Amino acid sequence: MNTEFGRKGWGNVHLKNTLPPGTGLQDGKYILLEVFGVGPFTICYLARQARLGKKVVINEFFLLDHCSRSQDCQVINQDINPNVYSNFKDKWSEEAIMLSKCSGNEHFVTVLDAFEENQTAYYVTEYINEADLQTFTLDQKEKFLDETRAIDFIFQISKGLTVLHENNIFHLNLSPVKVLVDKNNRAIIITIGIPRKEISSEILSDVTKLERAGYTSPELYIRNGDYGAYSDIYSVGAILYFLLTGKNPVSARERMSTPLVEPRTLNPLITTQTNAIVMKAMALTPEDRYPNLNGLLADLTATQHKQGKARTKKVLLYSAVALALIASISLFFLVKSKHNKPARQITEMLDHKRTNHLDRLSRLSLNEDKMRGMTLVKDAETKDSMVLGNYYALLIGIENYKDAHYQKLSEPVNDVNSMCEVLVSNYTFDKDHVLILTNPNKKDIFQSLNYFRDHLTGNDNLFVFYAGHGCYDDKARMGYILPCDAEYNNDAEWVSFQDIRKKFEIIAAKHILLIADACYAGSVFRGDDPNTEETLDEMTLEQWSKRSRTAFTSAYMKPVPDISVFLRQLISNLRNNRARLFLSEDLYINTRNSLIRSTSKKDPVKWGVIQDCGDEGGDFIFVRRTNGSK
Repeated sequence: MNTEFGRKGWGNVHLKNTLPPGTGLQDGKYILLEVFGVGPFTICYLARQARLGKKVVINEFFLLDHCSRSQDCQVINQDINPNVYSNFKDKWSEEAIMLSKCSGNEHFVTVLDAFEENQTAYYVTEYINEADLQTFTLDQKEKFLDETRAIDFIFQISKGLTVLHENNIFHLNLSPVKVLVDKNNRAIIITIGIPRKEISSEILSDVTKLERAGYTSPELYIRNGDYGAYSDIYSVGAILYFLLTGKNPVSARERMSTPLVEPRTLNPLITTQTNAIVMKAMALTPEDRYPNLNGLLADLTATQHKQGKARTKKVLLYSAVALALIASISLFFLVKSKHNKPARQITEMLDHKRTNHLDRLSRLSLNEDKMRGMTLVKDAETKDSMVLGNYYALLIGIENYKDAHYQKLSEPVNDVNSMCEVLVSNYTFDKDHVLILTNPNKKDIFQSLNYFRDHLTGNDNLFVFYAGHGCYDDKARMGYILPCDAEYNNDAEWVSFQDIRKKFEIIAAKHILLIADACYAGSVFRGDDPNTEETLDEMTLEQWSKRSRTAFTSAYMKPVPDISVFLRQLISNLRNNRARLFLSEDLYINTRNSLIRSTSKKDPVKWGVIQDCGDEGGDFIFVRRTNGSK
């Protein structure tokens, strides 16, 4: 779609036929704030989701050259054949469907809603208040990026495009202003173009109006020209050209008479190999370009290795940091109370305040069709919604230790199998998405963590469970989980909380919940008291849409018995729950109260946020299966 939006400072566009600020859509669910961007087929608005107060972007189908608007906001087709107009409106609406197919990919904007009103079509996406890639690059001191950083962005953009290409969909409108850069330097693609041959001449007489000068491939200047992955590859090459030089490449039309200046001529720091890759990707003839993204990325990777700079320092860092997969599971993370409120024990008062919270949950329904395979949670009263991705689990049980100093345990493997059974049978964890490790060594744990790091997306959920030995080093003030090959008084094979915390930070999953049943598991909360005084009725769909990194352990800084009352009660609560949506905080409170009644202990379990690894105030949601959904 040929619009520009989502960038800081783009707002306050004024057009005769735009909806005025304050206009409500969907019975007041959305309130328009300002016009955010325009194009031949679309008007984009910055809006507020009234119930939550959250900003969103609303895209309205409006043919600028052929439509007008009545006083009551209805869109009027002035001069297009009704059938042509209707068919093209449907084609425009398909962008929301195409984008929704990418909802699980962290490099595409998330579609939140789609509807028809005012005799036209709308779709709603998340609002990302960050600079586009063009602005980001020109804001650098040198007005361009170094080669390693530029190539990293190309890998991210290509990761998003690959999802499209696998579905035989092509972007056809890519440029640096179509990619946002968030605070974590993550590239996010915000729109998809419509193929020229599917745009009637009655709709748009001159397809060159859709040109992204310097970024549109030559074949797209022809209405009925062929296109494919090679068309997007031209745009990717042009973006890399810009990132490396800070200059827009000459347009494909002008290249017929004006040769493209090679990027290395503008920036001598560019290697000859990368220079050649850019020129090949931007070849005027499709046959001379890379046939697919894999070929382009393979050459970029090989070039970086030849220069002694691994494709990105991030990949090497991830491998080193991987120091702890399962560690995550057990214990040793610094935890702080949510919202930094004064530490305080959760009291019975909280149970009373859950009434409003549970009433809100009762209004939620699940739609497993609208988002093409994604699960959509919708509030029946407010119509607010969010997407829940796939559910993965890593279950680790260690009974047999090679070092005789560590007592052999009898229950962890049974505990892991019981946990697997209840997750697969009662909740939306597919069996293929549950990884069980019994008596793993340190290498096994790290390889498993690397798998989740490489495969999970920004909409997925990861549940990590650990049962086994743990220990705490008073001198180092650090907690560890102990793989089967751990040696007494030698921490070389131990997994520390620091490594685990870093691992959780780089796994893309939106929600990660760690449940640890181990000695000294509470050292995961070393620091602030993990309990909080916030009320559960403060939980909203907005909070659930935020990232979470939480832990739930069997003890604070104490040994625990081999046969775990905590785990028996935990699995019982998961198995006996009848709510369709079950928050981890609810699971904690149910388990805590049950243990208090059965053991009379004041603080039998701990729950809280894992400090400094990306928690944004969200919560992990267990989604119960319906009959026949397994």
